[in-house]
Amino acid sequence: MTENQFRDIFVHQTQLHPYRTFLVECDYDCCIWYYDLEEKAFFPIDEGDKVFIYPELEDDEQHVTVPGLSEWRKEFGPELDRLSKGIVARFDWESWNKRGLELATDLRRLLPDGYYVYYTPPYEDPSAVDKPPVLV
Repeated sequence: MTENQFRDIFVHQTQLHPYRTFLVECDYDCCIWYYDLEEKAFFPIDEGDKVFIYPELEDDEQHVTVPGLSEWRKEFGPELDRLSKGIVARFDWESWNKRGLELATDLRRLLPDGYYVYYTPPYEDPSAVDKPPVLV
């Protein structure tokens, strides 16, 4: 699945459930995203192990805590650094994605009813092209 195909699916889901559809995909600074329909862009909604559950309100007090989220993200940072320098390292993508899916499942359990959480491997994962997003 290409990035554009996934974005189309995710945007459609977000149109059905604005501000209640989250994406777990790791990047340098964050792991949890929501898609703003007006801005037509993804925005981060996590800080450390906290995930802000009402992004449209910009209410920092309303959050859930997902233990291990920040540690999981930190494991990915050095790999991103290596990849940006053209160094292909032996990163255990399978184990790392398994843990990401577990964290996404933990997040879903912590959120109120009516929320949707998807997990997708980062685009840096060589096998990500063959892995569609998973609704947890």
